[in-house]
Amino acid sequence: MPYRICLISLGCAKNQVNSEQMLYLLNQAGHEVVGEVDGCDVAIVNTCGFIDSAKSEAIDQILQLAEVKKAGGLKKILVTGCLSQRYEKDILESLPEVDGMLGTGSFGQICAAVEDVMHDRRPLYFGDKSGPIEEIGRVVTTGPGWAYLRIAEGCDNWCAFCAIPAIRGRYRSRTLDAIVQEARELADLGVKELIVIAQDITRWGMDLYGKPSLALLLRELAKIDGIRWIRLHYLYPEIIDDELIDLIASEDKIVKYLDIPIQHIDNDILRRMNRHCTGDEIRALLQKLRARIPGLVLRTSLITGLPGEGEAECLMACLPCMLSYGWLFQKLLQRSPAVKDTYYGALVLDYAGPGYDAACRAWAERAEATCTGLSPERAARCRAIFRACSEHELNFWAMAASPRSDL
Repeated sequence: MPYRICLISLGCAKNQVNSEQMLYLLNQAGHEVVGEVDGCDVAIVNTCGFIDSAKSEAIDQILQLAEVKKAGGLKKILVTGCLSQRYEKDILESLPEVDGMLGTGSFGQICAAVEDVMHDRRPLYFGDKSGPIEEIGRVVTTGPGWAYLRIAEGCDNWCAFCAIPAIRGRYRSRTLDAIVQEARELADLGVKELIVIAQDITRWGMDLYGKPSLALLLRELAKIDGIRWIRLHYLYPEIIDDELIDLIASEDKIVKYLDIPIQHIDNDILRRMNRHCTGDEIRALLQKLRARIPGLVLRTSLITGLPGEGEAECLMACLPCMLSYGWLFQKLLQRSPAVKDTYYGALVLDYAGPGYDAACRAWAERAEATCTGLSPERAARCRAIFRACSEHELNFWAMAASPRSDL
């Protein structure tokens, strides 16, 4: 029997792809998928469970749906994705309004879960999160000119600050044929730009061929008629080799924009983070990328606040690295109810009281000196957000406009 269903997608681009797959399965089963919750038989929340703000957003969304359900505007609530995978027991005990859950290994069972809840059963589908990737069609919700192309699932890096391997399982590459076929289908839909995503795209092929093989995949994607741009997200620095660098430099379809999360530059902190390269190796890589890929734009993330980190590691290691390689700071943000803005040309400083500690203020002062006097055109090329995940953990995202000497 067809039902009226609303799907709410939270979290990252990889989660969005899972939502698109569930939409496809629901459509194939004949259900009516709508954009408004009121009047629905089932509301599905595909959640993120990575950082506190994402968890709060998911819980708030579930509670809002519970109010609609209590008022008679909704019959059933299904929770899927990372929050349910990570906190199954807590959700069962604390949110009785939830009628069923699916973990990250069970998106393909969404239609069965809908049938279950509509027959007053409470489905709890938690398949093997490290199992083979199920190839499912998608209803593309981006575009119309661009779409995400997920090439792998899970992660084997086990960084000390990250729960993704525990939530999403071991790293599994999709096959070359499956990825290329999906890319062709996206091109047939009018997609011009593919944004290649995974938790770590540089590791693609390790489990298939015994070695990282992203360059092989990119060569095949570049052959597809209709695709004009290929953008690469989440390359880990230790696996970027000369073959990949040469291909990025020479292939016109590959956008000269790389998202490389270095996380830190101090050797001891990198070791504590369980990262797999040193600060010197990161510096050498950045120099090589700048030298061999003309016009390159870099985006990275830095994390401060790891236990054992002091001002010396934060201020004397990370910041000089950022300034040396052309990253420009545009916005510093502390998640707080009371935020006030101070503007300095291209730089925006959002101070939020005592939680914004002295180290962060020092970063802001150095960033101000870097950005003051930038032209609007140059400033427009910089995008950054300094995101506080908790009172003492700051996650910096930045895009490099150009080498510092070229400003």
